[in-house]
Amino acid sequence: HALLDKSIAPPGSQKRATLLDAQERTDRTGQLYYTMEYVVETPRWKRHNNAVYAIRRDVLYTLNVVAPESQWEKQENELRPIVESFCLVPTQPQTW
Repeated sequence: HALLDKSIAPPGSQKRATLLDAQERTDRTGQLYYTMEYVVETPRWKRHNNAVYAIRRDVLYTLNVVAPESQWEKQENELRPIVESFCLVPTQPQTW
């Protein structure tokens, strides 16, 4: 949970992050993706996040969908497929 504790809800931020699920998947090209579902709350709001991360050639790519926790059940069927379908476009090998 280092990402949640150090970046998303660091000490002193008045945020609390709770990891609900974490998975990895590989697409047909062998590209690895990490998916995290988590809730972030402060004294004023609570948000449900679903994020996907991929690294290619030392570049981090991310996609994060967010909804108020009170709306997540209504919007989950629309938002979850966005994260599940995220993929990096295959690239051609560099020729110099």
